[in-house]
Amino acid sequence: MLSRERYIQKSLETNLFFARIMKDHALFLALGFTPKDANLMQMALQFKSSYSILLTRVTSLSNGLISKNVLESGEIVTEYTLLAEQMTQDYTGVPINTNITKAQLDLMGGTPGYINPMLDQQVFMLNQEAINLTTSFIQFKSKVLFDVLECRLFTRNYPLMIDHLIEEANFYVEILRSLQNYQNAYKKKDAKVLALFWNDIMSEHAKFMRGMFDPTEKDLIEKANYFAHEFEELVEESQEDDYLIESLEETREIIKFKTSGLEGLLSCKIKSIIVPLLGDHVLREANHYLRVLKEEKKGR
Repeated sequence: MLSRERYIQKSLETNLFFARIMKDHALFLALGFTPKDANLMQMALQFKSSYSILLTRVTSLSNGLISKNVLESGEIVTEYTLLAEQMTQDYTGVPINTNITKAQLDLMGGTPGYINPMLDQQVFMLNQEAINLTTSFIQFKSKVLFDVLECRLFTRNYPLMIDHLIEEANFYVEILRSLQNYQNAYKKKDAKVLALFWNDIMSEHAKFMRGMFDPTEKDLIEKANYFAHEFEELVEESQEDDYLIESLEETREIIKFKTSGLEGLLSCKIKSIIVPLLGDHVLREANHYLRVLKEEKKGR
């Protein structure tokens, strides 16, 4: 069972990471709808706005209360996030609240000392709000996916990508529900089960990127295909003894690939249909996974 201090810390860290991920998901979904489905676009943008509000509140509570490992991992924000948001806003015309990113770049890590007696109740309510919001978002995503698969709706997002967004949202809710019972979901799960989930996510990232590079970007397509295959193999080899070590090594390599790709997008040196924020998004997730693997290697 988590102590009061660890409950607050893990809750804030979880929401800092996943609420931003969900906010991005809402934007990516909105950008995929056609003018015919302007109502769905507005619904997605409303979810984006709701997560922005949630993330602002989480950020305001987090200074000095989250671990330095999380803060320095690049999973909350990267050195590229602000520019990626600004460029995505310029490209799409969709407003993005960059003040959240600026505030998060100023966050200080540390071990909680004195904690306001009301903070754990605030965090509990914040977690519950995130659970309710994300449960509604899952229902929205699931309806979109159902209609796409039934050929009732066209979107520029792959069906697999929408399913991918649902998986991550379900995982977020699972973690929060464990925290509400003062349990650490990551500790409750077997290390290989966690790696299986994230290796599948990494494989799908590579597949999406492979399909979003311009056909002339043959080297990038080949590299993305390589990572899609490597992480797919890791998913199939989840019972191997050296599974976590191989996952750690491959995650370090895909982080290099994603970083290089994001830098290429930001400097207009890569031809693709990838918005810069998507490049930053997949990098943050890989950074998160790398930290998790490192903690597993150290025995948490």
